[in-house]
Parts: sequence; C-alpha cells; structure tokens
Amino acid sequence: MLARRMLPQHAWTSGIAWLTVAFSVGQAVGPLVSGNLSDSGGGIAKGLWLSVILLALSAVAALAQRERPATVAVTATPEDAPARRPEVKEGPCPPVSPYERTVSPPRSSPSARTP
Repeated sequence: MLARRMLPQHAWTSGIAWLTVAFSVGQAVGPLVSGNLSDSGGGIAKGLWLSVILLALSAVAALAQRERPATVAVTATPEDAPARRPEVKEGPCPPVSPYERTVSPPRSSPSARTP
C-alpha cells in the first residue's frame, strides 16, 4: 500500500522490492544491535529504548508521507466519430458464445446398471 501511495504506477514493483530489502535488513541487523546494547552496561533497557526510539522515528516518517494525487488518463474521441461496434460475420452458423455451449446428458456407467 505504501508503494502505491507514494510512487507512480510504473515504479510500484521496484518500490515494493526496496521496501522488502529494507525490512529484511532490519530483521537481520536489529537483533544484533539490540543484543550488543543489552550486553553492555545498561542491560536490556538500552535495547528496548532503541526499539522505542526507532518506532517513534518510523511513526514520524509515516505521518510525513502524503498520498500522490491521482492521475487519470483521458483519451479524447471526436464527437462526430461513429461508435465502433464489433464485427459479426454472417455465415452458415450463427456465432456462439462460449457460455452457450450445449451439455450432453451424463452417460450411465456399466457398474450403475442393474442386472
């Protein structure tokens, strides 16, 4: 959703890829940094405070983002141009929609017959 809000449509896939990379780096580096801070003099409180600070910074960054204005592609057609209709070729058989197929009755199996 973030990539769709912040980037133009042609950049959505690369934006999602970069977000995935950033998330993966955070998953790999976060426990290492937090563990080193927790092993230092302040104990586990330092690692937890780092988490609080990073969460607050992330919230500020999320609030600072604005949605891109929607752009609509408009194709103009002249008013005097005739409406195009699909061509239907007349022939010996009328055109059949794939939804109008005939269904043959089910065949009875030999095991279902009574002797």
